[in-house]
Amino acid sequence: MKNVSNKFWKLSCILPVLLMGIGCVAATGEQAGDELMDDELVGTAEQAFTGYWGWSRATAGHSTPAWDLGSTDDMTCFLSGVGGNLNATDTSISAWAGVWSKDGRWLLETIGYDESAKVKATTLCVPSIKNRTTFARWSSGDGPTKLAPSTVSRRCGLRMVGNFGFHDEWEAASDSVRVWDSGLDWFIDGTGNANGMAICVDVSPGSGTWRWTYIAPSSGTATHNLIQAIDHGTSPLGTQCFLTGVAGRFRTNAWDDGVFVAYDPGTNWWKVTVSNGRTAHVMCIQ
Repeated sequence: MKNVSNKFWKLSCILPVLLMGIGCVAATGEQAGDELMDDELVGTAEQAFTGYWGWSRATAGHSTPAWDLGSTDDMTCFLSGVGGNLNATDTSISAWAGVWSKDGRWLLETIGYDESAKVKATTLCVPSIKNRTTFARWSSGDGPTKLAPSTVSRRCGLRMVGNFGFHDEWEAASDSVRVWDSGLDWFIDGTGNANGMAICVDVSPGSGTWRWTYIAPSSGTATHNLIQAIDHGTSPLGTQCFLTGVAGRFRTNAWDDGVFVAYDPGTNWWKVTVSNGRTAHVMCIQ
């Protein structure tokens, strides 16, 4: 087992922003798919938005303990990047990357199928909660899984992707999971053999929302600017970005071979990096 990463950035808005109505759905459990959160509606809170935090975790191995990010009482976490090897040898050996919650704590976890398998995940956490609901999951063979009704305030994104050994997930370029809005409800579904979980948040009505889809070159890596956040988030105010979908083959034993959304404090740009034919669907909210 090897753990090579730390918390990698913390941003503070110079001007506080009141981000009304933010909430999420979160999965909890001894493993990524086990639900421990009893109440679908966890609670509500409104507060001045004064910062957001990101963590990066890269490990090799199947027995690395989950990384405690902090209390679920004052922040909500999303998947913002995944890379490496999501191979799983059978139904008893799984691999996954993402965030979940247990006993009131947010946890970031990367699990490989054996002690040499490299898996990396990045997450974005915002210090707001409201109307938090339990997670929804999609896996190969399922129809679209409903997350929550569509509203003018609701936004949804990925929380975790994984391979639980049932369908040999993330082997082909066409394997995917994606969160989308039908106009009536939010759903998570996918194509090929894949497995993913999603969360939803409410944002202030009329707040900015931006969406992008980027496909990597068949060989190599490309980085794209998404949106500029001047002065660490004051313009656009309180902007934060995360993944709403991923597609591609995740079988390379290299941590940075994947899709990653990150903030660059040197240029004040949110950026997405995609590698080797993979696809990233990104949403930024204000």
